[in-house]
Amino acid sequence: MFNLESYKLLDENLQTQLLWIDGVFLMVRKTKKLKAKLFCIYGFYVEVFFDESNEPVFINPFEDVKGLKPYLKMINIDELFENMK
Repeated sequence: MFNLESYKLLDENLQTQLLWIDGVFLMVRKTKKLKAKLFCIYGFYVEVFFDESNEPVFINPFEDVKGLKPYLKMINIDELFENMK
């Protein structure tokens, strides 16, 4: 098991392998040029950014919930309020 700092010290290939084995996919978002997939692993989050050809470009591990802001904007909770009525 790794913490965020020890995960960041790993080679990017090993980070990716661990992500595919132990990570839990949460959601995907698109930027102007890239697609980002969000995963949870070992108690922190990892974004993997892909180019148009679906090749990984870079990895962004983080634990600050501020990094979730782009994803939280995408979640619609209107249905929850409808069910409460």
